[in-house]
Amino acid sequence: MVLLHPNDSLFVRFDGKYGNRPELLESIEFGGDAAKTNQYAAKFQQMYYSNDVYRNRNREKKAVKEYDTDQYLQYLDTIQQKCKEIYNWFVTENHPDDESKRWAKLYIENDYYYNLSWYPVQRRQANQMNPDWDNTWNVPNGFYDRLGNRLPIDASMFINSAGLSSFHNTFYKYVNEKSGDVRRVSATGIAVTRAVYDSITISSFIEFVPDPLLLQIMLTEFFDQSFNHQDIAVYERFRDVADTYIKEPFLKEPLFQKYLQTKHRIENPQAYTEEIRNEAAQVTL
Repeated sequence: MVLLHPNDSLFVRFDGKYGNRPELLESIEFGGDAAKTNQYAAKFQQMYYSNDVYRNRNREKKAVKEYDTDQYLQYLDTIQQKCKEIYNWFVTENHPDDESKRWAKLYIENDYYYNLSWYPVQRRQANQMNPDWDNTWNVPNGFYDRLGNRLPIDASMFINSAGLSSFHNTFYKYVNEKSGDVRRVSATGIAVTRAVYDSITISSFIEFVPDPLLLQIMLTEFFDQSFNHQDIAVYERFRDVADTYIKEPFLKEPLFQKYLQTKHRIENPQAYTEEIRNEAAQVTL
């Protein structure tokens, strides 16, 4: 994982003979605009992946399978404290720049919130229960409230875009808990059309995502996914919602451009097919 800004140059050299991550990271060298920051980031990852907090997978599996909700939360808190100790050791030993320190802090938060959000599914799987809906066990209401501890989201977090992307996906679980997941409604035998599902999802985002930037990210991702399935109808139906809530230019403008591109493909399938053929021909020349 590397840290880059728009228009940065980057050179990376590493020793490919190493088969494990810590040794590979220890061998890595960077050149270019962000060389110093990336060298710090690589050092932090090398320290993190060499530590027992990451390497002890048996302990993690045992916690997921055997711990009840309270015990698992205590386990996560303990692991998080150890991660903070690694971070403090990294800062003391290496005196990194502010950007790499910010990145490293976000990095250790990512695993905490990811493990928190996936614990219910993983526990069901580990104990051979239905991974989605099994009435014999569930987390208590309010379990996902801890996801809100990471808020507010601000622009400085984009230095670790992979972690932020992972977080906005896990925050769906918080929204579903607050709104009552629509899949539970459909499981009762009540027919839920795609239009109704989309409406419930968007309304739930607006009502239960308390952070303005996170709301914009989640709405953008929702519409973007529909474009990936060659569907522009949901964006057109909720265009007023998109215009009202998605304000950041780096989200709003690319989303609209993708809408236009998708609309063009749908309305001109033959022309789009010809474009793909021409591009493929250029590649093979």
